[in-house]
Amino acid sequence: MPVSPSLASSARRLASVFLDCVYPNRCMVCENLLEFGAADWVCRNCAPLLVPISGPVCEKCGKPLGGGECNEGYEGGDECNGGYECNERYEGSGKGNKWYGGKGNGGNESNKGYGGGNAEAGALCRTCARRERFFGKNTAFFPYDPVVRELIHRFKYGGRPRYAVGLARMICGRIGPEFWRGADAFAAVPMYPRKKKERGYNQAEELALAVSGLTGVPVDRDCLARVSDTKPQSGLGPAARANNVRDAFKAGKSRVPAARSYIIFDDVYTTGETISACARVLLENGAGRADGFTLAIAVGEKKKDKA
Repeated sequence: MPVSPSLASSARRLASVFLDCVYPNRCMVCENLLEFGAADWVCRNCAPLLVPISGPVCEKCGKPLGGGECNEGYEGGDECNGGYECNERYEGSGKGNKWYGGKGNGGNESNKGYGGGNAEAGALCRTCARRERFFGKNTAFFPYDPVVRELIHRFKYGGRPRYAVGLARMICGRIGPEFWRGADAFAAVPMYPRKKKERGYNQAEELALAVSGLTGVPVDRDCLARVSDTKPQSGLGPAARANNVRDAFKAGKSRVPAARSYIIFDDVYTTGETISACARVLLENGAGRADGFTLAIAVGEKKKDKA
C-alpha cells in the first residue's frame, strides 16, 4: 500500500527528532553541544569565525584578489578581513544570517564572487596568469585560515562525514540556485580504494552528495577513478604536486556523456593540480566543461600542513 506524503513527512520528522536525542549535533568549530533541534551546525559564538570569501576573486582559481590575499586572518590582527565580509551572522537584521536563510541569493552582494560576479572579467591572480589549467574555473567558499583548517581536518580525518550536511547548508544558503544551473552533474575528486576503505568515506564525495540534495544536481559517482596511491600533496612544491597527480586518475565505470558539464568537488585548493588533473580526464572522455568547487582555498603564505 502506498505511503501518503504527509505520513512520510511525519516519519522523517520523528526520525530526525530521534537522531537528535541519540546523536545530538555539535558545533563544527568548538564541538560544544548545540541546542536541541537546532537548525544550524555552528553555535552563535563560533559563527563569526567562519567567514566566506566575498569581494573580487581570481577568475580562474577563486582566490581573493587585493586585500583578500593577506594571511593575517584569525592571527589576532584587525587587518585580517580586509578582503572578506565578516561578522554579520546571527544579528537578526539587514545582512545578517545570509548562510542559512537564503537571503543572500537574490542577486545582491552576497552572491558576488560566485558564478561570474568576480572583479572585472579576466582578472587573474599571479599564479593563474602564468599557469595553464584544464578546468574552466574554480569556486572556493572559505579562505583556508586556521579555523577552517581545523574544521576540514576533523571532517576529513576525524570521522565526521555528517559535517557535509552542515557545510552544504552554509554553501547553499549563500550561493543561489542560478550558480548551479549550468552544471549537468557533480563529480568528486576520488580517493584510492584502499584509503577510502580505511577512512570509511570520501569527504569530497560527501560534500557533493549533500549539496546535490539541496540543489537537485545529480552526482556522477563513477565518472572518475583514482588508480594511483599518490603521496599526500601537503609538503610538496608546485612541480612535485603536478607530477604526483599527473597520471593518478582515469575515467570511471560510467560513460561520460558528450558535452556534459561537471562541477568537481574537493576540500582544499592549494595549487589546483588535483582539480586540473580530474578535469583533464573528464574533458578527454567527452565532457564539454569541467569546473571546480572547493570548500576552501589557500591564501597568503604557505602553511606546511595544508591539504
